[in-house]
Formats: sequence, C-alpha cells, structure tokens
Amino acid sequence: MGVFEGELQWLEPYYEKVKHKLGKAKLARVYVVPLQQDKVSRFLGKCSTYDDKTYEICLYTEYWMIQKLYPLVRVRRPLSTMDILHSFAHELSHMVHWDHTPDRMKLECRIMMMFMTQLKKDGYISEEDELA
Repeated sequence: MGVFEGELQWLEPYYEKVKHKLGKAKLARVYVVPLQQDKVSRFLGKCSTYDDKTYEICLYTEYWMIQKLYPLVRVRRPLSTMDILHSFAHELSHMVHWDHTPDRMKLECRIMMMFMTQLKKDGYISEEDELA
C-alpha cells in the first residue's frame, strides 16, 4: 500500500512538487476521515507524528451543510479540490513547524502557491464550476 490511500491518491503529484520544502520529514500515510452523522468537526485535517520525523495526515473530503435549523437538517457536501489542497498544505507545514507560528504560516503559503500553480496548469477553473 502506498502513502496516499483511496480517494486521496490524486494528492501524490502535488506532494511530490513540495516535499523538498519539508526537510527530513517523512510522510508515512495520508487518508480520509469518514464524516460521522453525530459529530461536528472543528478541523478539515489533522497531522499526527509517529516520531520526530515521520508523520501521517488525515483529511476530510466532505462536510455537513446546515440546510434548516429547526428542525435541524444537515446535508453532506463535498469539499472542493482547493479546500482539500489547502488543508493538505496546512498539515504538511506542521511537519516542519509543529506550532502555529509565523514561520509555519509562511511555509503553508509557499506550499499553497505551488499547489495553486499546478492546479491552474491542470486546467482547474474554480470551486463554483467544480461544485455546480
């Protein structure tokens, strides 16, 4: 089994473009967190460490949209490619700077710039077009 599991295998070429920015950090696993009916998440991804330089990342690929407040009606909606890439960039940056520091944010932004450059080359137009 590769590092990228299931529906997140499309992230591998993006990772290959930015892994040189991560120093000696090694990515062991990237997988989807299943959306649960009875839980609301405060995050779109999470980075965990096996040791000082080996990490795994879990990402959501969908979210609950509130359609009606009373009675509560929630509908599953997919996250856009850009949302997933943004979450991935955020979690990758934790592999170098664990805390939420200015240096980590700068690295996240550099990774996002590289991701967005590749996404544009791949012909991506917009979230609105993707999710329509």
